[in-house]
Amino acid sequence: ISFQFPQNFDAKQLSDFFVKSFAPNEEKRKHIIDHYLMMYRNGRIPFSYVATAIFQGDYIKTYHVLSSKRYGLLLNPNLNSMESINLSDKEFVLDYSAIILFYELSKSCNFKYKHKFIISKAVEDTVKEKKEEVDICPETKMSIYITIKGITPIIYPDNYNQFQIKYYNDLLNWINE
Repeated sequence: ISFQFPQNFDAKQLSDFFVKSFAPNEEKRKHIIDHYLMMYRNGRIPFSYVATAIFQGDYIKTYHVLSSKRYGLLLNPNLNSMESINLSDKEFVLDYSAIILFYELSKSCNFKYKHKFIISKAVEDTVKEKKEEVDICPETKMSIYITIKGITPIIYPDNYNQFQIKYYNDLLNWINE
C-alpha cells in the first residue's frame, strides 16, 4: 500500500489514520482467524484448510505460525479412528506440515531417517516459488500490527530476506537428498 502524506504529518496523526482506516477490518479478520484456529485445535479442520483460509495457501508460513510458542505444534492426523496401523513395508508420502516438521527435526535434533520419503513435485515447486518471491521482492524492513488500541511496528532484522532464502535453499536441498 502506498500513501502520500503532507510533510508536517506527525507520528500520532499517522497512527490515528491507520487505526481509523484499517483497525475495524483487522479486528474482524482477527476474529475469523481465531475461530479457524480454534476449529483446528479441536480437530474440526485440517492443516491444509488453515493454510488456505488464513494464510492464502502459504503452507510454510502456516506451519511456522502453528508451531510458534503462542500456538504450540498440533498436527491433527485427520483420521476417523485411531486404529493400529502397520507401517512396515510402506512408503511414506509427506504433506506440507510433515515435510517441514521432519526437516526441522533433522536439523535441530540431527534426526536421520531410515527411508526416503515421497514428496510431491508440487511441494518442491511451492518452496521454489516462495524462495523466488523473496528473492525478487525488496528487502523487508518492517510491518505493522494494527488494532483498535493502536499500531505496533514489527521490525525485521537487516538480513531477514537472506535468512529466508537460506531457509528455502536448505529445505529444497533436504527434499532432494
